[in-house]
Formats: sequence, structure tokens, C-alpha cells
Amino acid sequence: MREFDSEYLKDEYFAKDLITFNGDKLINIANKLGLSKMCNCLNTSKISEVNNSTIKKSKKNNFTIGDAEKTLKIIYDKYGKEIAQIVEKMYRWECSHFTSGQYINCGAPGMEVSNNATPPSYGWDGSLYEKHPEFTPIGLWQSYENPGKSGKGGNDQVTDKKKKYIMFPSVEAGMTYVAEFLKRHNNNAGRWHSLTDKTRQENYIKDINTTIPRITNKFK
Repeated sequence: MREFDSEYLKDEYFAKDLITFNGDKLINIANKLGLSKMCNCLNTSKISEVNNSTIKKSKKNNFTIGDAEKTLKIIYDKYGKEIAQIVEKMYRWECSHFTSGQYINCGAPGMEVSNNATPPSYGWDGSLYEKHPEFTPIGLWQSYENPGKSGKGGNDQVTDKKKKYIMFPSVEAGMTYVAEFLKRHNNNAGRWHSLTDKTRQENYIKDINTTIPRITNKFK
């Protein structure tokens, strides 16, 4: 058994029961003690400072429409009215007006994981996570695909196995991802449904425009 100097033999460093044993993450403890610089895993040359107060410590979410209301105001203030309205319409269409399992568990409008993709980007653009580590996905959520508004499911509906979707630590992370996506593609929401098929893009825009961004419309 290894011996430690007395200065390290404090109760805060040791677990006395199972609950404490499964408690806070090492990086969070280090940050509380002002030792964040010591968490430089794998000896990398660049350390990303993470605002741990915005990261959920559990891989189980339970997002509500209240989270959407608060976040849409943030999106409105940062990206403007047009993008905020598009984001809300996309979420309403994709997430059954903030009631679907994808929204409740993932905080995102159906970001399916690509085959053999690895975290944290899972096959999607990952530039947002470099600028905002606090928005980095916290895991995956699996579910059978439902028929959706069209009654036909998504791109290629699969009924014999669950699909995997990206879980975000907050609705702000998910909506910010969508806002940045729109910004990169000149507010073309159709790109969310198809990267190249213009007809499918146009149909998707028509679909989401059947929803009303009631939350965003209240902002001034």
C-alpha cells in the first residue's frame, strides 16, 4: 500500500460509502481545489478550460419546454430573430413541439449517429465543441424510429433495430449547434434534411414552415 504525506490525508479525498464513491468527477474536484491545470490527460499541449457549471453530471436528461423557452431567448439575442425562428420551427417539427423522446433525452432535433462514427462529433461537424467544450455531447440515446409527421419515418426508416442519437448536456448546446449549422449554410434549413437534394430541401422547408414559432415571436 502506498503512503501519502499528511497534507493529502483529508476526508475530502476519500470515500466512506458507495454514494460518495460514485460521486463527483476527478476533473470537477480538481477545479474546486484550483488545480485544473493538473488535468492535462495524455500530456497534450493544449488544455481546454471547461465551465463545469453548465455541464450536466448525469447522462440522463429530462428536458422540458421551459428549457426551450429559456434557450430560444439566448439564441434570439446571439443570432437574431430569423435564425431563432428557424431553430424553433425545426425543433417543433422534429420534436413534436418539444414532447418527443429525442428532445426530452437529447435536447436536439434528431441528430442521428453515422455508422462507425466516434465521439464527440459522431460524424457531424465538431468545430462547436472546440470553441465551447461545455457543449460537447455526453453520450448516445437509442430508440426505434417513429413514423414522424409524414408517416414514413426519416431518411431510411429502420424498424428492426434502434437508432442512435446524440445526447447534449443542455438544450442550449443542441440549439446552438443548430444555429451554427444554419449560419454556415446561409440559413438554409433544408440542408438539415438533405445535403444535396434540392427537392428534399425545399420540401423540408415547406414542412417546418407549417409550424408557428410561438415562443420566438414573443421576443422583442
